[in-house]
Amino acid sequence: MKREGGYTIVETGLAIAVSASLVLLTIGLGTMVGRRRFQDSLTTVQSFIQTQYNEVRSGINSRLADTTSNLLGCGTSGAGNNPRCYMMGRLLTVMPGTDGGVKSSYIVAKPSDPNHWPNTAYSGLQNLQTGVTLYAVTNDTNDAGLNSSIKLFGYGSDVASAWTIINGTVSSINPASANIALLRSPTDGSMIIATNVGLQTDTSSGTQRITLRDSGTSQINMDAADKLVLGIRNGTVGQQGGLICIAGGDSSAGVSNNNNVNLNDFATNSHSLIEACGNWEQ
Repeated sequence: MKREGGYTIVETGLAIAVSASLVLLTIGLGTMVGRRRFQDSLTTVQSFIQTQYNEVRSGINSRLADTTSNLLGCGTSGAGNNPRCYMMGRLLTVMPGTDGGVKSSYIVAKPSDPNHWPNTAYSGLQNLQTGVTLYAVTNDTNDAGLNSSIKLFGYGSDVASAWTIINGTVSSINPASANIALLRSPTDGSMIIATNVGLQTDTSSGTQRITLRDSGTSQINMDAADKLVLGIRNGTVGQQGGLICIAGGDSSAGVSNNNNVNLNDFATNSHSLIEACGNWEQ
């Protein structure tokens, strides 16, 4: 008997089943790759922030060297001999939007009376609030060798939300204005951490003047339980979002991430944010 052309029902069914399996496998692999990319991006930014902590914690409040631009009017004395300006730490600011990230800028302290600062009668925090002006060198057009560094999340991810956790109270803030200052005490070398510091741009020097204050979501001398939290929206397939939790205190484990959260959950249940930052991946 002559066989007609075409496929049998069994052959067609097998072909459909194999095709469906390949599609599901491809989707599954894509999800796995997207999840891993997102997790890696959170870990990379976490490590970048932790590095800023470590450099401030283990460094010294060095005096600035010569600059042809005479940044902030710091004078022209040789390196290590300039009492007019001191390196005090880092300011971390948030870059929201697609492919957002975190920017780290140097903080410079300029005493009003270089010969009587720091004042040994004051604490480290008092010396950062009295007799001195703090500047963040956020403009890279200076030639003082104090250029900022930036770490992006990449893959279309962005900083979609931000919160502070201060004394157990969660407050939502604008990611574009979220920041945290990592400072080293000029008296005993301990860490002094402040979130949402006041920033005022000084166009003449390409810097931003820092004001340390306690008001609303702003908090100086944060302890380890206080945090600035960044909510990261995943720009690829996989997890919906993740968190970068930046803590105060003088602990060596000041930064963590939680790479599998739904950011919408925190709009109605702020306490869950505290729990999510407590479930750290160190």
